Amino acid sequence: MSDLSRLEGIGPKRIKLLNEAGINTLRDLVYHLPRRYIDRTKFTPISELQVGKDAIFPAKVISLSIIQTRMILEVEDETGTLELLFFRGIEYLRNRFFEGQSLLIAGIPTFFREMQIVHPEWEKFEPGQPYIGSILPRYPLTVNMAAARMEHKLLQKVCLQALQEFSLSDGILEKDRDSLKLKSENDLLKLLHDPKTMEEIPDLRRQLKIRELLPLSIRLEASKRARAKVGRGWPTSKSLYHSLIETLPFKLTAGQKDVIAELSKGQAGMGQYACLLQGDVGSGKTVVALFAAANVLEAG
Repeated sequence: MSDLSRLEGIGPKRIKLLNEAGINTLRDLVYHLPRRYIDRTKFTPISELQVGKDAIFPAKVISLSIIQTRMILEVEDETGTLELLFFRGIEYLRNRFFEGQSLLIAGIPTFFREMQIVHPEWEKFEPGQPYIGSILPRYPLTVNMAAARMEHKLLQKVCLQALQEFSLSDGILEKDRDSLKLKSENDLLKLLHDPKTMEEIPDLRRQLKIRELLPLSIRLEASKRARAKVGRGWPTSKSLYHSLIETLPFKLTAGQKDVIAELSKGQAGMGQYACLLQGDVGSGKTVVALFAAANVLEAG
C-alpha cells in the first residue's frame, strides 16, 4: 500500500500536500484519523443553540438585507429567530434566498450583540421532508491542505476508498481479536472514518488504543519471561541475618518479618527478581532493604 495516486481525486499536487503532512502511503492515509466528530443526526431548535457548539436545524427565511459588504438573513423556527451572516459571494447568494423559503441550516453559533451564525452551510429543505443525518469527521489539516481545498469530505472519501479497494493484512489473529473484543482492522478503520452513531465512537477509540499498545505489551511480557529464566540465586543470609537482629536497637514487627521472608524467597530463586517495596514514612522500609542487601553480601 504505497501509491496514493491510485485514489480518485488525488493528483500530484495533492500527493505533495499529503507528503508534507507525513502521509506517504495508503496505510499512512487510513491512519490519518479524525480528531473529532460533528453530530448532524439530530435537529437543535434555535432556542437551544449554544455558542461554539455545532448544530443543524430547519428554519424559514423571514427577511433578507444587504448592508455594505455583508448580507444578513433572518430565519425562524417555532422556538425563535436567528441571524445568518454572509461576507463572501453576496452577488451569487442574494438571488438564492427569498422570504418564506424553507432551509436546512448547519454551523457553529457565535455571539456579537446577539446569537448568529457566520457563513453557515445550507440547503433547501421542505417541511416534513425526510431527513437522514450523518456524523461528520474532522481531520487534522495543515494550512496548505486547507488552502488547496483538501478538506474533510475529500479526506473521508479517499480513506474509505482506500479501505474498500486495498484491504489491510490484520496482524492480530481472529481468535485473539475475539478474546479482546476487537473488530478486524479494516472494519475498525472504516467505522472510525464513517461512524454511524456518536455513541459507538468511544468503544472504537478503545479498540484502537488496544491495537496500538498490544505489540509493546507482548514485547514487554516476552522480555519479562526471558529474564525470569536466567539469573543467579541469592540464598537467605544466616550469620549476617542474626548479627543484624542482635545489633538492632528494636525488634522487628511481624509485618517487617513477613516482608523480609518474602523478599528472601524471591532472591533465592534462579530467575531475575524484581519487586516494589512500599510503605508509609517510618514503617521500616530501610531496615527491610538492609536484610535484602545482607542476602547478597553474604552470598558474595
